[in-house]
Amino acid sequence: MTGLKGKVAIVTGASTSKGIGSAIARRFAQEGAALYLVAEGTREQLAPPYSAKKVKGVKLYEMARRGEEVPQEAKEVTVYEFAPLAGDGTEDEVPFRLSCSSGTYARTLAHDLGARLGCGAHLASLRRLTIGPFRVEDALTLGALAERLDAPQAPADQAPMAGPAEDGDGAPRPFGESLGPAWIPFDAIPLPFGEVTADSQQEQRIQHGQTVLTRDLPGVEGDWVKLVNRRRRFIAVGTITERIGTAGVGIVQPKVVFK
Repeated sequence: MTGLKGKVAIVTGASTSKGIGSAIARRFAQEGAALYLVAEGTREQLAPPYSAKKVKGVKLYEMARRGEEVPQEAKEVTVYEFAPLAGDGTEDEVPFRLSCSSGTYARTLAHDLGARLGCGAHLASLRRLTIGPFRVEDALTLGALAERLDAPQAPADQAPMAGPAEDGDGAPRPFGESLGPAWIPFDAIPLPFGEVTADSQQEQRIQHGQTVLTRDLPGVEGDWVKLVNRRRRFIAVGTITERIGTAGVGIVQPKVVFK
């Protein structure tokens, strides 16, 4: 699930003109809850012609720029929340927040809202706030990252610094501790698919890129899986090549091996 915020620009005539659309924008803000609510739920959505979506390996915007007919292929998307926000708007722009499934086009939602208003609208700005468990407020700029990693000593009321520094008993402090939620250890990286735990023999086969027979296998043939060992170390990602019976037994082929 992705969380975003942005602004919808109200269009009057052939262009957006400062002040001309203010009355429509006010109506948009006043009636916005009902208008936005129509967009919520699961629906079929067409990708904009000028988008990076690929059809048979060719991006739609490349076809559009060449003047070719752009295929209209609908994709099922889910809009969990699409609501107007108070403040930060202008006479012709209305801010909003959006929570949706991956692959949802906010541009299309903005266009659809304009059509319902009977005047037109387009996306004026958009910023991603969350994606899955990742939040923008947990992120660090490159400058802040460098400062924390280079800091000679962290204050007592903060997390210990990263790198080779030692803690009170002389043991090295784990790299990344001073980065707080901005630091995610490699083994803890969340992935949007199932997980398989390998025993020691399976781990050896995985390290050599060989298939493994596993039980309690999540997913169906073709699905990706995260492979971890008994110590919870992230060792590889692979795909399910075959399901055997109905008891969750199947074969996994490692695709990218990390250990």
